[in-house]
Amino acid sequence: MNQHPIKHFLSRMAMPQLAILGICSGLITGLMISLFRMMTEWPLEALLENRFSSLPLEVRFLLPIAGAIALIMLLLILPSRWQQTWVGVGHVLQKLHLGAARLPGGNLITQILGGAIALLSGFAVGREGPEIHMGAASSSLLGQKLELPFSSLRLLVGCGAAAAVSAAFNTPLAGVVLAMEVIMLEYSFIGFVPVILASVSANLLANWLTGPALVFNQPLSSINLLLESPLVILVGISAGVLGACFTLLVRWFGRFGHWHFASRFLIVGLVTGVIAILVPQVMGTGYLLTDEILDSELAVSVLAGLLIARLLASTIALGMGIPGGAIGPILLIGAAMGSLIAGLVNSSTLGTPVDQSTYAMLGMTAMMGAVLQAPLAALMAVLELTGNPGILTPGMLALVSASLIYGPLFRQKSLFVSLLNDKNIILPLNPMEQNNIRVIALADRRFANIHPMPEFDLLQVTLSPANQWLIVKNTNSDPLALYRREDILAWLDTNDYFQEVHAAPLDLEGELMPHTSFCTMDCNTGALEVLREFYRTDCDAIVLMERSGDNYRALGVVTRHALELQLEPRH
Repeated sequence: MNQHPIKHFLSRMAMPQLAILGICSGLITGLMISLFRMMTEWPLEALLENRFSSLPLEVRFLLPIAGAIALIMLLLILPSRWQQTWVGVGHVLQKLHLGAARLPGGNLITQILGGAIALLSGFAVGREGPEIHMGAASSSLLGQKLELPFSSLRLLVGCGAAAAVSAAFNTPLAGVVLAMEVIMLEYSFIGFVPVILASVSANLLANWLTGPALVFNQPLSSINLLLESPLVILVGISAGVLGACFTLLVRWFGRFGHWHFASRFLIVGLVTGVIAILVPQVMGTGYLLTDEILDSELAVSVLAGLLIARLLASTIALGMGIPGGAIGPILLIGAAMGSLIAGLVNSSTLGTPVDQSTYAMLGMTAMMGAVLQAPLAALMAVLELTGNPGILTPGMLALVSASLIYGPLFRQKSLFVSLLNDKNIILPLNPMEQNNIRVIALADRRFANIHPMPEFDLLQVTLSPANQWLIVKNTNSDPLALYRREDILAWLDTNDYFQEVHAAPLDLEGELMPHTSFCTMDCNTGALEVLREFYRTDCDAIVLMERSGDNYRALGVVTRHALELQLEPRH
């Protein structure tokens, strides 16, 4: 009741308040992204025209090493509570889903300064990771200052992420979809309005302050999908394999995360410098190089060299903790892969020549969609970046092919989720994922069916350690009662039942033994529906049943506690 009137007004989850919060988030994020672009792009443009390849050989070698030393000095100078290298999209996901959406200001300072050093030093990382962190953290801090509830803070983090992508790439629609698919991990009607307003307001402010952000100058082109569908599928399959290699390499280099950050950063600087001597284009975000791949038909040998060099330089930088983004490298690697496949087809005598730039776009779409597990965000991003609507239909075919290879075949999750899992941080499943889990896989199958009045010898056999549950059934095989083995043993011991052999059978229903409240459900029911049934009925266990002819038979027992342990996050 003593809350400030403005804070009290904004804390209400009504649409006008949410719209105001979305606009505020977008304006703050747009301003921060514009300042960050000035900090990282203008010096490079003035000195190098954003092309590290123009530097002398020895400078290309020494610059990443100098950047690594600068990052080390930064973390040593900052206050101890800010000396955290866990930044970027992974940090946002962790704090959003496991930290009540309260992103700290210390990590934000580390991200801004560290991200600027990484980009100015030529490390093979993108700028979108730091910018998403900046947008999400600044929006969260705004909500914390206003003392908003968790629901509003969570929405503000999504608004900040969408606004950051929109302002950074001039892609307002892709920002909205990426925030929903990658950051918030769900689509909700109430979230669309503030997220859209944040994305649009950030885009307008950033364009006004610094001019339009990156847009690839790709001429309109079309593809004969009927004839070229095998090649489109091949690009998708290749993107799935390459995306899995990208994720696995980042995760492998991430195994050295327990090393001191000074050792890790120096190794990345040295490796990047050595690669830059051989392949100068490997340095920097790679956005201009991606535009060049889309705009011209590079030689197959050049594309192959770029692909290998960028894959190694980016994965070691991201895995070792350089505070940069992954989306830029993913787009570049995908573009090089797609153009390489098309170039190989054109250099052979097989079939009709194809447009390399179109297949570069398909590679970008498939690679981004597979690695981030965000197909709609990938389609929207490439569509807005290239302005080519003809990419949508073949892009969807390539996306599906890539996703089937990346996920089911290589068993990889989203890059950011995988990195969190490697740190033993498990995000909560979204409702769709929860309901896709067959609850029978989580059930306890250690049970025995028993008559309501079993004989003494039969009861002794049934109460063996192999059976943790006793399901009392009637003549129609319908469950009448459910008992835990330990509850029955404790009751029988208290009543000295095992001290003498009873001539009469034990009446399980009439002896008032402690039983477990239960209900029955079909064994094919999704885990989320079973959890809702627990909340609705307040029972302790559910017996899962399978239809067998005209009757049903029990397949297992699932408890509310066990199900919540499986579905709740671990960290």
